Amino acid sequence: MEKLVSDQIKVSDQIKVSDQIKVFISSRCGVEKYDSVREKLKNLIEYTGLAQVYTFENEGASTLSAKTHYNKALQDSDVCIFLIDNADGISKPVQNEIDIVKKDNKKALYYFCDENSSVETELEKSLKGASHAKSKIIHNFKELSQNGAADLLNDILLIYHCYCTHRLIESDIDNNDSSKNIDIQDVEKHQEITIPKVILNNIDKSIEYLLNTVSDCHYCNLTEENTQTGDLDDWGVEFLGVLLEGKNIKNFNTSLFLDKLEEIQTPEFHKIVSQRWKAIESYFIGDIQECINKLKDALNLAEKNNQSSWIKNDILIDLRNQQLELTLLKNISSDFEAQNILDSSKEVLYYPVLDRINESLQKKYIKGLYEKKIASPYTFELGGNLNQIGELLTSTYIIALYNGSLTHILLFYDKVKDFLFYLSNKYGYWKFKRNLLKYVISNGDAKEVQGIINAYPEILNRLSADEANSIMMFSAKYPIKYKRQIRMLLAFGKIGYYLDDTSFKEYEKEIVEVIEDWINDDNHAVNFGQSVFNSLSEVSDRMSQDALSKICCLFIDKHSLHLYSDMFRFISKRIDLNKMSDECAKNLITHIISIIENGNEREQIKYNNSFLSSLRKQNKILTDGLDKQISKYLPEFYEFEYKFETTEPNIQDNSIFLEKLIMLVHQSNITQGKNGSYSFPEIRYILRIISIFQESNFNYSADLMDTIISTIIETLIESKESVLIKLDAVLLLCHIIIKYPQDYLRNRELFQRVINCENKICDVPILISNINSLALKIGLKMLYLLLNSDIYADMIELLPLITNDTATAIKVTEFIAEYLEINESLIIKESVEKFLFYNTFEWLRNDSTAVRYNATRIMMTLSRNKENVDIINRKILSLIESDNMSIKTLILTKLNENHFVSDEIKKRVIDICKNDNNYVTRMVCKELKYESN
Repeated sequence: MEKLVSDQIKVSDQIKVSDQIKVFISSRCGVEKYDSVREKLKNLIEYTGLAQVYTFENEGASTLSAKTHYNKALQDSDVCIFLIDNADGISKPVQNEIDIVKKDNKKALYYFCDENSSVETELEKSLKGASHAKSKIIHNFKELSQNGAADLLNDILLIYHCYCTHRLIESDIDNNDSSKNIDIQDVEKHQEITIPKVILNNIDKSIEYLLNTVSDCHYCNLTEENTQTGDLDDWGVEFLGVLLEGKNIKNFNTSLFLDKLEEIQTPEFHKIVSQRWKAIESYFIGDIQECINKLKDALNLAEKNNQSSWIKNDILIDLRNQQLELTLLKNISSDFEAQNILDSSKEVLYYPVLDRINESLQKKYIKGLYEKKIASPYTFELGGNLNQIGELLTSTYIIALYNGSLTHILLFYDKVKDFLFYLSNKYGYWKFKRNLLKYVISNGDAKEVQGIINAYPEILNRLSADEANSIMMFSAKYPIKYKRQIRMLLAFGKIGYYLDDTSFKEYEKEIVEVIEDWINDDNHAVNFGQSVFNSLSEVSDRMSQDALSKICCLFIDKHSLHLYSDMFRFISKRIDLNKMSDECAKNLITHIISIIENGNEREQIKYNNSFLSSLRKQNKILTDGLDKQISKYLPEFYEFEYKFETTEPNIQDNSIFLEKLIMLVHQSNITQGKNGSYSFPEIRYILRIISIFQESNFNYSADLMDTIISTIIETLIESKESVLIKLDAVLLLCHIIIKYPQDYLRNRELFQRVINCENKICDVPILISNINSLALKIGLKMLYLLLNSDIYADMIELLPLITNDTATAIKVTEFIAEYLEINESLIIKESVEKFLFYNTFEWLRNDSTAVRYNATRIMMTLSRNKENVDIINRKILSLIESDNMSIKTLILTKLNENHFVSDEIKKRVIDICKNDNNYVTRMVCKELKYESN
C-alpha cells in the first residue's frame, strides 16, 4: 500500500525536478512530539519535489560522529527551519545550530509555540525587527509542520515573484570589460614584445582555481564542453599552488615551463625571460643575493638586445625591490643603483596590456560598490557572476608569468586582497572577510591587519579553532624566511587566542624558538624585532610567563637598546612575577638591575619607567634588591612617582604627590606654545590627579584643593594646551563637583569663568592633536550640566558632528563613559539622558572597536534607569553574540556590578562566554567563577 502524505495525495503523484533546495529541520531530538512533527514536516516539504530535507534520525550509519554529521548537513543546507516550544526552551544542540546559521548567514524560518507557555525566549525577542530572520508564533504544537511547509513554499514563490518583477537581480557585475577583448595589437606601436592574444583567451582553469581557492566558494564549475584552456593555463594552475598553497618552488618544473614559453616567444625575449625566471626561483628558495645577480644578468641581456624601455624598467623595478629586500635582511646599506637609473629616466613608467587590465579591474570595483550603495532597498541580489573579475585578475597573473616579472607576481597577493575586500563590502559574506584577514596578515602590515579586525569585528568573533589554525598555516607558507617569521608572529598575536590548546602550544614553542634564533643571530633582519613585543602582548595571557621573561632576558643580554622602550612597556603590562617560577623571576630582576647599573642603558628607562613600579607592587620580597638600585641610580624618580606608587596610600603622601603634580601642570601651562614651541607631555599629569581622586576617599586641605581648581581652570582658559589635555582638565573639574562639592561651592566663581570663556577655551592649536575641538565643546557641555545649565539643544547640535571623525568619536565616547562612571548614583537630566541613550546605540554600530567599547561602558551605566533596562538587556545579548573579545570581557566584568541585567540574560551571556572561541573570554569567565553558575 502506497504511503500517504495526506488523505488525498499519494507520493507517486509527486512532481520531480532536476535540482532541489536543501532543508535542515532543527528541534529537540529523541522527544516523541518533536520527532513526530519533524517527520510530518519532512514528508510535506519533500512531496512538493522542490526540496530535500535532512533529519538526523532518517540518516543511515556513518563513520562521522553524530555532531559532525548534523553540523555538516546544516552547513550544506540552503534553509533551516527551527521548531521551538517556549515551555521547553532552547537546548544546547539547537543553540549550536542557531549559532552556525547566524555565522554562515543562512536563510532560516523560526517557529515558536506558545501553547504551554506565553513567555518569549530571548531568541524570539532578538528576532524582532525588520532586518531579522522570519519568525512566527504558533498556538498549537501539531500545527508546526503545516505552517513550516506552507511558509517555505511561500518564501520560494516570493523570491521568484521578486525575480519576475525585477526586484531580484542576478548580479552580472562584469559583462562589459574582459581581458579577452583586449586586442594586443592596439598597444603602443613601438612595443616589440607582446603576449599572444590566444593565451588570454584560454585561461579558464586558472580562473576557476583562483576564484574557488580565494573566495572559498565554488563560483566556477567547468565542464569539458565549456572550458577554454591551453598549456600555459595548466602551468598557471601549477604556480598558483606555489603562491596560494605554499607548495615548494622545486615542485614547479621551471625548465619545462620555459620550454613551453620558448614556443611562443621570440628568441631574444625568451633569453631575458629565462634569466628572470632563474631569479624568481632564487627568490622563492630564499636566496635574495642570487636573485639580484640573475636580475642583473637579465638587465644586461635587455640592454644588449636593445629591448623596449618598459622591459628594462620592469627588470629595474624587480632589481630595486630585491636590493631593498637585501638591506632589510642583512641590515646593510646600499646605493640602490636600480632606483637611481629609474629616477634618471625621462620616460613615464608603464606596462603594456597589464596597465589597461588593472585599470579595468579598478573600474569594476568602483562600479560594483557604487551599484551596491545606490541599489533600491526593494532589490536584492541572487548569486553573483564574478567570472569577469576573475578573468581580469587571472590575466594580470598570467602576464606576470609570461614576462617573468617577480614584482608583479608578488603584487598578485595585493590584488587578491583587494578582490576579497571588494567581495566583503559588496556581499558581506563572512567567509570573504575571514579570507581577507588571512591575506592581509600574509601582507605583513600589523596596522592594516588591526584596521581590518576593527572594521569587521565579526571575523574574530566567528573564528573557529580550525579556521585560526588555517590562517597560521597560511602565514607559514611565505618563501622568504624573515618575512615568513614576521607573518607568523603577526598571525600568532592576532589569532592565537582562537587556536585549540594543542595547536597553541605547538605554535608557541615554534614562535619562541624563532625569536630566540633571531636574537642570537648577529646578522638578523632588524624589522623583525620591532614586531616581537607588539605580537607577544596580544597573546601573553595564554603564554607561559617563564617563556616571556626568558625572551626579555635575551634582549637584555644582547643589549638591544633600540627595543628597550617596547620591552619596558611590555613588562609593565604583561609580566607578572607571581605567575612565573622563582628562578625565572630572580633572573629577570637581575637583568633589570644590570640595565640600571649601566649608565648608557639606564638612560632608556627615563621615559618608560612605570614597569619598575609595576614589578615592585607585584612582589616586595623578590624586588628588594631592585628597589635599592632604583634608590641609588634613579633618586628623582624614586622619591617622586615610584615611592608614591609602591607604598600604601595615606593622606600625607597623597597631598605631597598632588602638590608636585599640580606644580608640573602649572609649568606646562606656562611653557606650552611659548615662542611657537609645542610638545606633548610624556605623562598626562591631570590624569594622574584624577586617578588619585578615584582610588582614595581622603578629604584634602582647602588650600590644596583651591590650588588644584585654580590651576586646572588656568589650563583651560589661559594655556595653549591641546584638546586632549584640556579635556582631562574638564573631567577633573567634573570629579571635583561630584566628589568634593564643598570645594566646588567655595570656588563657584572660578567655575563660572569657565562658562564665560568657552570660546577662548576652545581656541586650541590644531597641529598638536588629531582630536577636533568639537570634543572639547561637548566635554564643556557635560560640565555645564553639573552646573545646572540646559545643554539639550547644544548636544543635539554637537553630537551628530563627530560621526565621521573616528579620533574625535573615540575621545568623546571615552569622556562620556568616564563622566558617567564617576559616581554610581549620578543622575542626569532626562532629556539629555535620552539623547545620550539614542546616540549610544548609534555608536555601538561604529566600525571602530574603541568607539563601540566606550559605547558599551556608557550603555551599562545608563541601565541605572529602569526605563532603559529591557532594551539594554537585548543589546547586551546581541553584543555577546556578535562583537569582539574586549567588549565581551567588559560585559562579563560588569555583570555582577550591574543589578539591572536580568537573570535570564546573565545566564545566557555566561553560557555563551564559557564556550567562546576566544581563550581570554573563557578565562575571564573562569576567573570570575561564572562556570559554576
